[in-house]
Amino acid sequence: MPNERVEVDQDRTERVEMSGRLLQWLSTLLVIAGLAMLAIAGHHWLSSASGQRQGLEAFEAARQARQAQETANADTSPLAVANPQLPPLETAEGRPRGAAPNTSGWSESRKRSYDGLSNAAGLLPEGILRLPAVRLEVPVFAGTGEFALTRGAGRIEGTPVLGESGNTGIAAHRDGWFRALKDVRVGDAVEVETLQGAYRFRITQTFVVEPADVQVLAPTGQNSLTLVTCYPFFFVGSAPQRYIVRAVRS
Repeated sequence: MPNERVEVDQDRTERVEMSGRLLQWLSTLLVIAGLAMLAIAGHHWLSSASGQRQGLEAFEAARQARQAQETANADTSPLAVANPQLPPLETAEGRPRGAAPNTSGWSESRKRSYDGLSNAAGLLPEGILRLPAVRLEVPVFAGTGEFALTRGAGRIEGTPVLGESGNTGIAAHRDGWFRALKDVRVGDAVEVETLQGAYRFRITQTFVVEPADVQVLAPTGQNSLTLVTCYPFFFVGSAPQRYIVRAVRS
């Protein structure tokens, strides 16, 4: 009997030790999985933030380049040409006035700004979308592919280019740039800046629709923006609905 009791106790001890090792192994596995998920999320966030910054910088470089070109082209106006005190239509280097300038004497920051448009090939957004009330500033690219939606927002195909008349649709991820839409209110200002100018809108309504309800992108009879993201904002998995923010040119 004593021997049997010892064997039972030993067997119980072995089972407890095995259960402890199994729990320790599972705990380690869960920690590794959690760290991997954090790393993936961090990489995605850094990639999105970097893409957003690159888009904003590319747009600013393009804006400055456009201003520099307009300044150079202003010298060819009829008034400037008729003024005998102004230089001739060709510079001392023989370069036609209004062509790309000689940047050898420019500061490095000015050259970077002017060259930014060509250096940012593929990164230049159509414009910048701002919602001051929720501190959102995001570049808007053409199309809604992964390139655009990782780096900012995308203009929905088939809707007018930013700044043109009509109802322009803009989409972005609910767990990214457009999560801020959950906090907007009717009456909030929306600003759009393009290389052609800046435009102000005012939010008139927010509502939820089914994914198949593409009528939200139909012409509204007003110059408007329709911001689209998935809904609910914190839904786990593929969100079943779409959250719409409608803004009208003010």
